[in-house]
Amino acid sequence: MIAAAAIAAGILPQARLQRAPNKKRIGCYLAEDVFFAIRLSEAKVHQLAVEYSQWRWQEEGVKTGIFYAERKLKLFLLYLARGRYYHQHARAEGLSLTATATYLSHIAAFFADTATQYVYV
Repeated sequence: MIAAAAIAAGILPQARLQRAPNKKRIGCYLAEDVFFAIRLSEAKVHQLAVEYSQWRWQEEGVKTGIFYAERKLKLFLLYLARGRYYHQHARAEGLSLTATATYLSHIAAFFADTATQYVYV
């Protein structure tokens, strides 16, 4: 207790811990090629991710990185391609059901907004 009080008072030096660098965490890894299920090439998914990042910045003022934009897009496309079950995709990605639902709604809004721009009346 005396040592804690001395550290709080600034008499004894505190040991500073080094902060670990940020890591891109991946919930799981599948050997199966995702592009067989979604039928889009990796270049097209990357292009969609860039467009999604730009759209999100314009609409919501949120800057989304390409890594996370691609992850969200792949999640949405797999959700559509494989039976639309939240729990399968959420657990495979290591996400909660709420995060999965949020990601899917953001991507669905992106596709809906993009589709309405090209509708001619």
